[in-house]
Amino acid sequence: MIEQAWSSDAFPTAKSVKVQETGDSDLITATVDDTNKPVSAYFDVSNPRFWIMHTVSQSPAADRAVDRTVDRTHRLDRIWLWTNLLNEVAKLGSFRGLGLDFDRRGLYGDSYYDDQRLDSPEEPLAFLKMQLWGNQASEVLRVLRGSGAFPNETSLAKVKIKHWLDGDASDSFSVDDLKFNGKFTTRGTSFQSHISLVTEVIGRYSSALEFVESTFRVGMSTVSEGLIPRGRPATFVFSNQLPDVERVAVSISRGAPPFRVWGVPTPLGKNAFRIRGVDMHVGHRVDIEIYSDAMRVFVPENGCGNTILRLLTNLQHHVDAMVSLETGEGAIGSAFQPAHDESVDRPL
Repeated sequence: MIEQAWSSDAFPTAKSVKVQETGDSDLITATVDDTNKPVSAYFDVSNPRFWIMHTVSQSPAADRAVDRTVDRTHRLDRIWLWTNLLNEVAKLGSFRGLGLDFDRRGLYGDSYYDDQRLDSPEEPLAFLKMQLWGNQASEVLRVLRGSGAFPNETSLAKVKIKHWLDGDASDSFSVDDLKFNGKFTTRGTSFQSHISLVTEVIGRYSSALEFVESTFRVGMSTVSEGLIPRGRPATFVFSNQLPDVERVAVSISRGAPPFRVWGVPTPLGKNAFRIRGVDMHVGHRVDIEIYSDAMRVFVPENGCGNTILRLLTNLQHHVDAMVSLETGEGAIGSAFQPAHDESVDRPL
């Protein structure tokens, strides 16, 4: 599949694109010979569901290669690290910094935020971006999430941690910047420490994905009396009422990154829309209902749980930083916020 995704079609300006096997069946090399943006990478495919791409190429060129590789095939997607999971990852080492990234402008458009709206103290923030490196990262995050600051716009996009392979007195360490879209940027004295951290993050993500797929796929089961429904939709709860439900529905269903859902929103009633859509990642059907206070997502029994985690993460970065996915009490630790009310009354 790498040959299909990493091809001359994805890199039309490159002189050549090569994908080659190595002596290790779990390792594949890929190169793009581009005068301005050459990229050489190694793909670790030992985990059939979670591939790891390693590169020492310049970051802009590597980012471009990943974007083109993922966006041109429905068989690949990124891992999407929502705020609570990034919080948990930050505890795996010494928390050295953070990045915040929240942007509503793509949803509502620049014209939505005219001078009159911006002058209103009640108008929510349109854009918040910040980077902070230092040992006060946790305190800054706590203050910004306080009720008197910007809790609905403080979306954690990156964490910097110093990670030791054998305890914090060891000289074997890595300093990793981990972004919400699964990108690691690392330096330090130990590659093994870096890989240990990557493996831990993938393990936690895999557990979350298994939980999501066992809980939120919907289908039908055959019983002696006929068919009965199985599974339940994923319910996202917004911390505040959405000011414009239709704009959010339209933005989610454009078929473009970051949501990657294509469909046509149709009204369900006042401040409510339904999207009968297709997930552009795996090509399966996904139905979405959006209300001013919540959103429900119906993934079929053969669907991919990454649809739900992608929506959760990007809703936190573009709609409401405090949106939560209801899972029931004691789901998978604190990776998700527990349910406040599992009986959200919505029409099917």
